[in-house]
Amino acid sequence: MQLQPSAVPHAPGPLARRMAALDLDVAAVARSEPDALRELAKLCATCRFVERCERDLQSEPAGPLRYCPNGGLLNFLTGVWWLRTLL
Repeated sequence: MQLQPSAVPHAPGPLARRMAALDLDVAAVARSEPDALRELAKLCATCRFVERCERDLQSEPAGPLRYCPNGGLLNFLTGVWWLRTLL
């Protein structure tokens, strides 16, 4: 069960919505990778691309994350998450 982005206190709204669009369960990541979620939240909270992110979340939520400082870690977590479902 995925929590609604607003129900996860440790993830800023854009981050929680982006993770949901990438099929990452924020609550599960918080349980299994708390350090990663803290780092994601920290970078998101200080990001200079928040307006662009908000626009992209409206038009293409799972789109490319080239400008996002969390892009690499989100892509990694997405890959790991899918691998876990296969094991």
